[in-house]
Order: sequence, then C-alpha cells, then structure tokens
Amino acid sequence: IDACRDSKIKITFGRSIVEAKIKNQLRVLSRLASYRKLKSISSKKLRTLSKQSSASHSLDHLRGIEGAAAAIYFKELGTFFPEQMPFTKRSTRPPGNPVNALLSYLYVTIAAEIHLHIMARGLEPGWGFFHEPEDRKHALALDLLEPYRAPLADALTLDLINHRRLRPEHFESKNGGWYLKPENSKIAIEALEQRLSQEFFHNQEGHRTTLRQTMIRQVASTLSFIEGKSHFV
Repeated sequence: IDACRDSKIKITFGRSIVEAKIKNQLRVLSRLASYRKLKSISSKKLRTLSKQSSASHSLDHLRGIEGAAAAIYFKELGTFFPEQMPFTKRSTRPPGNPVNALLSYLYVTIAAEIHLHIMARGLEPGWGFFHEPEDRKHALALDLLEPYRAPLADALTLDLINHRRLRPEHFESKNGGWYLKPENSKIAIEALEQRLSQEFFHNQEGHRTTLRQTMIRQVASTLSFIEGKSHFV
C-alpha cells in the first residue's frame, strides 16, 4: 500500500503500463492493416503518443495520453468489423452495442484471471498505481490488464465476430444496453482459454511461453518492483 502512495513509483509503473498498451494497440492495427495489404492510418499518431507516455511526469498527463491513444485506436479498429456488427466507438455502463458488450465481457473476465494471480502472490488487489482505488474495484488487476486489452480481448472480439462464431442473435438488449446472453458466454470463454494457453515464441524472452504464463510473470515482476528488487517489465 505504501508503494501505491508513492508518486515516483506510481508514475514509473504507469509509464510502463501505458507505453506497453499503446505499443500493443499499434501492433494490432498494423497486423490487421497488413491483412488487407494496407498501412495503419493511426501508426504515426500512436508512435508519437507512445514516446510521450514514456516521458510523462504526471499521472493526469499520462491518463490524457492513454485516453487520446484509445480514441485514435478504436476509431481505426472499428473499420475492421462487419456491417452486421458495427463498432464506431467504445461505450460502457451500459455497452451500446453487441461489440461493446463482448469487449466489456472479455475485459472483466481477463481482469478476473489476473486478479487470481495477484492473490496467489499475496498482493493487495485493491491498490493500484495507474488506476485509483475504488470500492469493489481491483485497481491492480486493472493496471495489469491494460497491455492485454488490444492483443487479447480486442483481437479475440474481432476474430469471434468476423468468423461469425458470435452473431447478433447471441446478444440481448436490456436495461438500456447490450449484453452477451448467458447461454452463449461459453463460446467466448472457450476461445479466451485457447488464447491464454496457446504457446508462442516470445521474442524478448527468447523462448516459448503462453499469455497466461506471461501474466503470472508480470505479477511476479510487480512484486519484485514493489520490493525494490528490479524494474517492472
């Protein structure tokens, strides 16, 4: 908790999280554009924001950069969704359409996975560095979720919808928003589990791993960072 109150530690951790998030957004858009033999229209702006995030000295400024990057990223991401399942902007509380419903569902599910790894390491989940602590919110899990949003949740959402594994009839409109029907959540959960457990070669680490193993190591890195033993990676 003391570390989460230290402004220097918070901005150092926050810079790492936001820079990684923007770089992953850039990778996702570049990969999607390459499939269409195009160039990402947002790459230059996102690279600039990534550099700005690494040099930021204020959490408010850093959050502004993160928000600006998200707006640019989601605007281009929307062009890759089919007409029958459009996505024009991110909306929550409640989700404004089926795509937003699936994004929110996956974000919450991935955050819950990260929360389990945080608890296993004996860390306090309610205190974060980039996200402020709030009632019934696991701020540290939300911090560590940020780099996984684009390459895991967003990419999986696009895959499930473009391959019609999830279609408009799998969602329902209620309470002013859209939600994935409970009986269809298994489709999303099974696809997410496959992504989490699928092996890939990690260029930075130089060996094969999985996204779940990467999450576990990231939580361990957070503990080491808090204890002052190493930099957060």
